[in-house]
Amino acid sequence: MHGSASRLDEVKTRISEYALFLTQEAQLELIDLEIKFKGGDIVIQVLADRPAGGITIDECSAFNKKIIQHIESEQFLTEGYEVEVSSPGLDRPLRTPRDYARMVNKELRILLSQPVNGRWEFKGVLKSVHEQAILLVCEGQDIVIPLANIRQGKQIF
Repeated sequence: MHGSASRLDEVKTRISEYALFLTQEAQLELIDLEIKFKGGDIVIQVLADRPAGGITIDECSAFNKKIIQHIESEQFLTEGYEVEVSSPGLDRPLRTPRDYARMVNKELRILLSQPVNGRWEFKGVLKSVHEQAILLVCEGQDIVIPLANIRQGKQIF
């Protein structure tokens, strides 16, 4: 298994570098990249989007083809593989300060890995985003939540 883990790390590094190049070239944002084994094959799952949201199915398909062409031309995968490129959709997870900046004045649900003011979960309106923390208004109270403490953040619809 140790060999498998290091192999996945190597594949992830190579795919990540190329996916990052592709997203920048297409003015898209690389949201997430996961690589895992499924049976004996490697599955490469890529989440990409426009900075303001709204990537199309055709753009996902073109992105998918470019990754496959890159893998084929570089020949660094000897095992079977599958590439899945998709959009995070409306239920997109929030991870970076930039993700949160898009959600200012929207209602969010935040789950924490460390409690803030004795609570593990907050629902409120995002008022501002800083490099290390967000400011959420919950039940009329301003709550500063360190980004490092956030396990999961999502918009409430």
